[in-house]
Amino acid sequence: MKLYEISDQYQQAISRALDNEADADALTRDLEIITDSFAVKAEAVVGYLRNIEADATAYRAEADRLAAEGKAIQAKADKLKDYLAYEMRRCNLTEIQAGVNKLKFVKNPWSVEVDCDINQLSPEFKRIKEEPDRVALKKALEAGEEINNVRLIQTERLRIS
Repeated sequence: MKLYEISDQYQQAISRALDNEADADALTRDLEIITDSFAVKAEAVVGYLRNIEADATAYRAEADRLAAEGKAIQAKADKLKDYLAYEMRRCNLTEIQAGVNKLKFVKNPWSVEVDCDINQLSPEFKRIKEEPDRVALKKALEAGEEINNVRLIQTERLRIS
């Protein structure tokens, strides 16, 4: 039986008890049986959940491993490119045909280098990311302050231990 079917049985038992004013002992027995079924099914669902979480952890670990390997390989490629550039400069070569490959120094697009503290720049050259200070807002709300369009909320999550 599926978990939602067990939940439906529970709701139906409560509904029947309210409609028919059924025997309290019979209702208690029915609810205990249904609750036991729910617990057994919940245990199976948690077992499956744990397997899925383990798979997700394994996939993340593999992704991290592959990312690290990719980073190491990219670093090796960058070093080889730097090595080629260094040796070409030593030979005063700006361009060379190497088999089917053409190696040539080209200019990059202009970029901006800022060598001063940001406070030394005028406001027109600064970006300010405005966002709510949630920590300060929480403290103010917890202290009893009322702030329009801001409220404390508390959600809940299922902890499986």
